[in-house]
Amino acid sequence: MIRPNIHVLGNASVSAGMPKSGYSANVQAKVCARTISDMLNNRDPGDPSYMNTCYSIVRKDYGISVSVVYSFDETNNQIVKVKGAGGLTPSDASDEALARESRYAHGWFHNITNDMYS
Repeated sequence: MIRPNIHVLGNASVSAGMPKSGYSANVQAKVCARTISDMLNNRDPGDPSYMNTCYSIVRKDYGISVSVVYSFDETNNQIVKVKGAGGLTPSDASDEALARESRYAHGWFHNITNDMYS
């Protein structure tokens, strides 16, 4: 149910299209903060966009990832996937690409934890 001037994020939000992850909640919090700031300053908050990224390290120098971009569908009042946006590690990725994904995973973890706890 949508209520004016009520902002909810993370596991309590109506975001069925997005996974319940810390990264999703972090992105939702940024959209929420921007929306509240815009509303308090009499600006149009515009159309929000969201993203979720997940990395897994399978073994040393072997990582995989998935990322999805989302938008808000006003017709159904839901967060939905943007068709054709995002991606995942190909099943036939080279050893070099999998090692790069592992490095990206470590960088992603460093950045998201620094963002959330700093």
